[in-house]
Amino acid sequence: MNLHRKLLVGASLGAMFASAAVSTPCVAAEAMPSPSAEQLTVGEVIVTAQKRPENVQEVPLAITVVSSEALAARQIASAAELERIAPGLLSVPLYPAAAQLVVRGIGSVNTFAGGDPGVPIHLDGHYLQAPSFILHDMLDVSRVEVLRGPQGTLYGRNAIGGNVNIISNAPTENFEGRATVGVGNYQERDLSLVLSGPISSAVTGRIAISRGGHEGYIRNISPKALKARLGNDDFINGRATLKFQLSNDIDATISGFYYKNNASGYVFRTLGDPVKVGGPTFVSLPKDYINPTNKNPLEVRQDSPNLGSDLAKGASLDLNWSLGNLSVKSLSQVTQADNYYQIDLDATDASPLVKFGVSAKYDTISQELQSNYTSKKINVVGGLYYYYEKSKYYRYFAADAKLYGVEYGYYYDPVPTLTNNSYGIYLNGDYLISPKWKLTTGARYSHDEKSMYRGYQVRVSGGVVQQIITDQNKDWSKLTWRVALGYEVTDDLNAFASISTGYKSGGYNALGTTQLAYNPETVTNYEFGLKGEYFDRRLRLNSAIFQAVYQDKQELVKLTGAGALGEVVISNSGGATTRGVEVEATAILGKYIALDFNAAYLDATYDSLVSGDALRPALGKIDLKGKRVPFSPEWKFGVAATAKLPVSDERGSLSGTVSYAWTDSVYAAFYNRRGTTADLGWTDYVPARATLDVSANWTSPQGNWTSVVFVKNLQNNIDLIQTQPSYHRLEQVIYTQPRTFGLKVSRIF
Repeated sequence: MNLHRKLLVGASLGAMFASAAVSTPCVAAEAMPSPSAEQLTVGEVIVTAQKRPENVQEVPLAITVVSSEALAARQIASAAELERIAPGLLSVPLYPAAAQLVVRGIGSVNTFAGGDPGVPIHLDGHYLQAPSFILHDMLDVSRVEVLRGPQGTLYGRNAIGGNVNIISNAPTENFEGRATVGVGNYQERDLSLVLSGPISSAVTGRIAISRGGHEGYIRNISPKALKARLGNDDFINGRATLKFQLSNDIDATISGFYYKNNASGYVFRTLGDPVKVGGPTFVSLPKDYINPTNKNPLEVRQDSPNLGSDLAKGASLDLNWSLGNLSVKSLSQVTQADNYYQIDLDATDASPLVKFGVSAKYDTISQELQSNYTSKKINVVGGLYYYYEKSKYYRYFAADAKLYGVEYGYYYDPVPTLTNNSYGIYLNGDYLISPKWKLTTGARYSHDEKSMYRGYQVRVSGGVVQQIITDQNKDWSKLTWRVALGYEVTDDLNAFASISTGYKSGGYNALGTTQLAYNPETVTNYEFGLKGEYFDRRLRLNSAIFQAVYQDKQELVKLTGAGALGEVVISNSGGATTRGVEVEATAILGKYIALDFNAAYLDATYDSLVSGDALRPALGKIDLKGKRVPFSPEWKFGVAATAKLPVSDERGSLSGTVSYAWTDSVYAAFYNRRGTTADLGWTDYVPARATLDVSANWTSPQGNWTSVVFVKNLQNNIDLIQTQPSYHRLEQVIYTQPRTFGLKVSRIF
């Protein structure tokens, strides 16, 4: 731990000064190909983070860009795995079809239907409210852009922590294709096919399909088990695109995606001794009952299967009209998502059965009209945005009569239905003040209208004993803005300073009983960055230092006092400040070796927050000022080395990649409990974790065959990544996956 901290302190702070201090003269910026043995340089990277093509080194934002080649070399197939490459990014698993991305400690507390992310995902410019399929399998990606810090001006009301852009491969004018077969341990099987090319003189198309799965990583040792393995995977994912060149200046692109996973990768696991906990749930357990997960995170003892499925589909239409310096674009999209899971909530095979299930459905429509104007001194993008969402969230709890003497359960009937109509208008541009100075500024006005209709029922022995009907609506509006000043220190070193604001919409807690609505949260972010290329472009070194002040932060807090009913609600009761340093570097070391490095330091604490604690009710209201924000690691770094082996051309090309990622400890809740006597043994603490991945890639001399052998998590570390108290006073936990290895072979044509 101390070694990690020393290395990171030196790297993070040193890079900020190194970027400015290195003064090796370089040639003027120009478009360059990707690094190669002949080129021996880092190539120019083009991004569309500001909704127009730009060199990433000239954009006054903290951005991580990952190419398809880098994703393949490091065997990164899902958006959730991007945390190994991007500083400040963390992927937090929640349940089968849900995970959230956290940037600089900022995510979302309302991860249910009707909630909004703090770090949204956009696929080819379109917002995804239910991105579970992308988090699982990105499929045929050209590049990924991870934008850190508030992005509300261009990406809307919920990009308060950052934004992730996933850009898929476009149809090609020449025919090309790739067929891939993969196998691995845990009966891993992967098949994928990509075809692209012309259909007519004015129409091109592309289709990508993947089919994959594996058996469960977790062994169910119960003799009553219906399935010996839990946490399996069985999915199909497809995306198709047609591009029509309607004239020299007008084109239209129609795209569609479909994803279906017939298995639940989630297994309800607990830590603790259920016999000692006792109570209605565990009173019937034999005295010698043992929870196997306490000793082996990959074992459970349950008598009910973990069931689940996930479906996502959508279609989009993009129209582009080029008028010289001015271009106009229309982006339209409709999506549907439906996910479900059921678990054995008592997590044993000797207690009366307790069933718990969740079903969520999403229907969305979005429309954006966008215009871009470019000239030598002025570049401007503006647009109008509309978003509609109707989501339904059903959740139930059903306990055997042996627990409470009667059949007991709670249900939502009518099913909670949440609607959202969101409107936005934005303008963003930059002005070249002089050959060295550039001003970038923009603003966005957002208006959100939300409503919720639902019923809450408590049933005993089949009869309804309590019924609460809710029918509410509310709206919010906010103006957000950004100002950045850029300075070209040399031809290959740029500096920027910016102030930006962000806004995450208010909403409704579909699971609440009393306090249902909550208001928006806001942020003001101050940032300074350096982006440089040195030593004849053999080294690219980018760094940023920031401070963000959050107000009215949305948090899950426990009410206390008369009439509180012990309820946990979403409330605007928090204020927090996050500050830190981020560094990214890419280096070409001679003919055969390339290195990538990223590091982040983060100090994220609450300025104000008061909450009760359901596990320590005697404490009443607890002042949590100074506590760390959940899932905000103080330190985080990753390093990867790719070596091209000197083999003869007749044997093709051979390379190997080794990557290591380390994430500091975090807390899973704002209480920052550590299992002490004062904490009554409860803990939110998630220890530091690390993973080492290796791969070897071979390409045939003609370039028409490739193969890769890989090992993920070479050390076979089974690390805790999520912990929270369960209803029966055990710790509900999620762990990283065990070591996996495999072989993939591709035929390129």
